[in-house]
Amino acid sequence: MKSIVLALLFAISVAPALWAQDPGAAQDAIAERQKVLKAADQLDLLTQQNSQITQQNAQLVQQINALQDRIQKLESANGEFKSQLAQQQKDWAAEKEKLLKEVSKIVASGGGKSSKPAATENGTVPAATATATPNKPEQGYEYVVQQGQSLWAIADAYQKNGVNVTVDDIRKANNLGKDATLKVGQKLFIPKK
Repeated sequence: MKSIVLALLFAISVAPALWAQDPGAAQDAIAERQKVLKAADQLDLLTQQNSQITQQNAQLVQQINALQDRIQKLESANGEFKSQLAQQQKDWAAEKEKLLKEVSKIVASGGGKSSKPAATENGTVPAATATATPNKPEQGYEYVVQQGQSLWAIADAYQKNGVNVTVDDIRKANNLGKDATLKVGQKLFIPKK
């Protein structure tokens, strides 16, 4: 920038002397002066643009840093969430296991009602529990489903009382699909083997 200013000052101071000696040289000096002024204007414009670009770059760097901070916070929060979710799943699994054990105990004990086949001294089942379903030619028991019971728990309770019955046997005897859900009060036929 200083060299441009010096060249400009030189052209201004030399122009009158050149005009007196050679008018063509004076015009050349004026043309050079205009070129120098135009170059100085372009240099100023480029300097301003460079300053603006530098400011924009600084703003972009700030925005990038802010985004990196947010990403770190989100990753930290995500890690905490995953940890809490894993703990919640462990708690749910433990609670499920506890409930399954309680339901098994309830089913095994008959849920407060006599849902197990009660055998007499000679090993026969009383008529009230050993009623065969009229539509079924086979022997067995009628069972009323209690709340929270599953086919597995019912079959398990009968097996513990000496009745060799499986979940599939109960499904077949009652025309239940694999995805069938039991309803409280539903009557099931438990085939006797």
